[in-house]
Amino acid sequence: MNDQAAIPIDEELFRESLARLKTPPDRKLSAPLTAGLMLLFLVGLLGGRPTVTGIVSIVAALILHESGHALGMRLFGFRDIQMFFIPFFGAAVTGRGRSAKAWQEAAVTLMGPLPGLILAMLLILFRPLMGPLGHASLEFARVLVWLNGFNLLPLGFLDGGRFLERVLFSRHRVLEVAFQVVTLGLLGYIALRLRLPVLGLFAVFTVMLLPLRWRILTVASRLRRELPLLSPDPDLLSESEARAVFVAAQQARPAFQPAAAAAAMEMVLNATKAPPSALATLGLLVAYGIGWLVAALGLVTLFRSPIG
Repeated sequence: MNDQAAIPIDEELFRESLARLKTPPDRKLSAPLTAGLMLLFLVGLLGGRPTVTGIVSIVAALILHESGHALGMRLFGFRDIQMFFIPFFGAAVTGRGRSAKAWQEAAVTLMGPLPGLILAMLLILFRPLMGPLGHASLEFARVLVWLNGFNLLPLGFLDGGRFLERVLFSRHRVLEVAFQVVTLGLLGYIALRLRLPVLGLFAVFTVMLLPLRWRILTVASRLRRELPLLSPDPDLLSESEARAVFVAAQQARPAFQPAAAAAAMEMVLNATKAPPSALATLGLLVAYGIGWLVAALGLVTLFRSPIG
């Protein structure tokens, strides 16, 4: 760290950026954006003109999905957890897992889709016992399977993409960026096939951020080597560690405003997290595979029991 320590820094910018990093503002836009993009996926998958029952099922499925994430965040000590209820969209949840380990973050991504898939199978199996509610339960099960099964796909902002990135591809920056390039290409293809221009624009915008992500991963990799005991929690950083993170962030994304500098510092810290251990990785991949199995069984069963 001697080379970084020798680099002169703007003391005022450093102090203000560090203070902002420790007390960040609310993420007011990320939740509606996530919920909106997911709704676009569902409308494209389930048909452009869903029924009233279908709309209610979509909103309920989104709320259940996000509640699973929220529960996982609480279990693993995430901070600033907020559940947003968005009219005509459903719900979205945000939280900061600064002190959470990589395997815990991965587990949180699975706690969104897995409960919904399990509930879908229960609704399908017990449909004969529901009498007049059987049709509505099957409609809800269909939405649950599509929403949560599709969310397991290794695509961009979906849970499956975030899960695999944290569990497997975060082990080397080349793997992570290559994975993002491939998944964004698939996301763009899906946007074209489903005629969802907003989704396509999202993919293009994310591609434009890849050079920044590469630089963040590069400086984070160096920090991991030079400061193996570095904590990803800003509140636990020593003075010298905070300065090292600030310098690395400025090298990856030169900023002259505290908000931008703090955001870059947070990205660097998050990228320094060690990937899950071999045993944790195996367990998480088994849970991911179980999710896919349940989703496949749900789809097969629904095709044999069409709604109507």
